[in-house]
Amino acid sequence: MKDHESHRSAGKEIGIISRCAHRYFQQKLAHYSIGHSQIGTLHYIIRNNGCSQSELVNHLQVDKSSVTSQIERLEANGYITRTSNRADSRSKQLYITGKTESFRNELTTIFSGWSNTLLSGFTDEEQEQVYEFLERIKSNALHEIGNLKETHG
Repeated sequence: MKDHESHRSAGKEIGIISRCAHRYFQQKLAHYSIGHSQIGTLHYIIRNNGCSQSELVNHLQVDKSSVTSQIERLEANGYITRTSNRADSRSKQLYITGKTESFRNELTTIFSGWSNTLLSGFTDEEQEQVYEFLERIKSNALHEIGNLKETHG
C-alpha cells in the first residue's frame, strides 16, 4: 500500500459527498423552503405515498424525534399531511399534498440529477458496481451500529 493510501478514509470521503449533496439540494430547493434534513424525508414520502411514520424511520435510519421534527416542518409548509391509521390510531400515514404534487416532476428531476452527477462518466457496469459497493458499505455501517446498541444500550 502506498503511503498516501494508508491515510485515506472512507468515512471522510463519504462525509464530503454528503456535505456536497446538502449544498446541492439547498441550492436547488431554496425557493421551496425545504431544508436539507427534510429532503430525504420528502423524497421517500413522494415515492411511498401513504407510508407510515415508522417505515420512514426505518428507511432513513434516524431517530423518531428527528423524523417527527422533519414531518412537522413539511406539514407546516403544506408539503405533506398526516392521517391516523384506521387499524392503529397511534400510527400515522404520510401523504403528499397537492402543493407537492404540483412540482413532483421537478423534485424527481432534481433528485435524479444528483445521482446522474455522481455517476457521470461511469459505464453501466461501473454504476452497478458502485451501487453494490454502497450497499455493502451501508450493511457494514448498520451492522456496527447494531453492535454498538447491543454493547452500549
